[in-house]
Amino acid sequence: FYEMGKSNTEKSLPELKEGMTFVVQETNARTLETVIADTVDPTTTLYTDQHGGYQKMGRMYDHHIVNHSVREFVKGAVYTNGIESFWAILKRGYYGIYHSWSVKHLQRYVNEFVQSARI
Repeated sequence: FYEMGKSNTEKSLPELKEGMTFVVQETNARTLETVIADTVDPTTTLYTDQHGGYQKMGRMYDHHIVNHSVREFVKGAVYTNGIESFWAILKRGYYGIYHSWSVKHLQRYVNEFVQSARI
């Protein structure tokens, strides 16, 4: 998930090919819970960072967290490196290829990078 105008990102499944991306207006708990509940199967295991928008995900999913604020990047099988790499590639594409994206077409740009990552 990408919050327009900010650099907050959603850290989800360790393999991007199993994930989905959505442009959202905000990354607060209400928005993230709604989008995730509407699109992610209840039997899915979620791997996220400690972002406050994910605090209640454990009520609906098998939810595991890595706490980046205490320099925890891997906890057993739980990590967010795959999605972190995806966001880095997306941001490099923004700065290196497009230089500017319109909010109107932001989801299309993100979808283009998702397709590229799956090849």
